[in-house]
Parts: sequence; C-alpha cells; structure tokens
Amino acid sequence: MDAGRVDALSRALAAPGSRRALAATFAGSLGLPGLAHPEDAGAAKSGKCKPKCGECEKCKKGDCDKKDGKKFCKKGTCKPKSAGTPCTAFARSACQNGTCVDPAADEGNCGSVGTACGPSQVCQAGSCFPRSTCPATTQLCPGIACGTPECKCGLSTEGNIVCVSANFLCSAIPPCTTSASCAAGEACVEVGACCPEGPTHTCLPGCTSPTAA
Repeated sequence: MDAGRVDALSRALAAPGSRRALAATFAGSLGLPGLAHPEDAGAAKSGKCKPKCGECEKCKKGDCDKKDGKKFCKKGTCKPKSAGTPCTAFARSACQNGTCVDPAADEGNCGSVGTACGPSQVCQAGSCFPRSTCPATTQLCPGIACGTPECKCGLSTEGNIVCVSANFLCSAIPPCTTSASCAAGEACVEVGACCPEGPTHTCLPGCTSPTAA
C-alpha cells in the first residue's frame, strides 16, 4: 500500500464516521471500487443500472441470488429501446440503436428511422436531396452547371450546398424561410443574386443524379 493510501486510511480512522464510510475508504485503498461507491453497492442489492441509462435505452436488471440470508445482484445492463421510439433531443426525433436521431437532418435516418440517403445526398427537412459537387463558395447566379444547363449550385437555408433546377422567373416564385416549408424533394435556396428585387430565397427542386460539369 503506498503512502497516499495509508494517509487516507489514517485520516478515516481518526475522524468520526460510520462503519460504512470507513469500509468504503478501506476498500478504495485496496482498489475495490465496487465497495467504495455507495451507488454501486445499491446496484448490487437491486440489480439496477448504474449510472442510469440514456433516453433511448432501457435497463435490464441483473440477476439476483441469496447467500447466507443476504441478497446479491449483478449490475443491470443498458439495452437500446426499439427503433422509432420517440425521444426529445430534436423536434420529432426518434431512437435508433440507443441514440436519439434527427430524421429532419440525419443522412442515415432521413424522414424515418432506417431510411438512409445515398452517398451523394444530404438530408433536407426529412427528404434525401442531391448534394452539390460544386465548390462551397459558388452561388446560384451565375452558378456552375451540374449535369444540365438548368441545374446549378445553390446554398440552402440549412447551410447545404445543393444542386437545384434553376429554371425560374423571379416574378413568379414564392419566398421561403426554411426547407421545411417546401414540398418533398425541394430545398429553400438563396436566389438574391438572381432576383435583386426579391425574393431572397425560394423553393427549388433538386436535380436528378447531379454530376460535375
């Protein structure tokens, strides 16, 4: 036993305290954390999970046995809740593999748990949307073609650089503030450079399988 542990044990012996506190200190000196922490001792008697499980997990209590009139339990194990169980980390979020995911922006769970976007797509307001292959600094106007003359790079309100069909008239497009207000497969994209008199953003449909021009 090193000098630090001896000092800790000496102080515990000198100070007034319960036998439980003294036992915990002694156990810690011997490197027995299971006896040193009251919460672990409680779990050993109840089979509960310590620390508590996360929002998307449930506790499977440990098996218990009796020996010499005393109850001994294995510590519980946290198990993932069923996929799709509601959780609170995001709006309309759900559990997946023990983690709370955001179906509005998670490429692996876009729109619903288990629905994955392709490698060249981003999740925009719950819909898989083509990801731009253009430089991140590119604006819609003048833009760079991504497969067809009408398909150009644009910056969505969610900060994604996406390829959109940019064949429109400024006087005939409605404004938008987020992609959540657009139809499925559309993104709210900045068009202020094209439309100096407004609107600054409008909903535009994504290009099909965009490729770099």
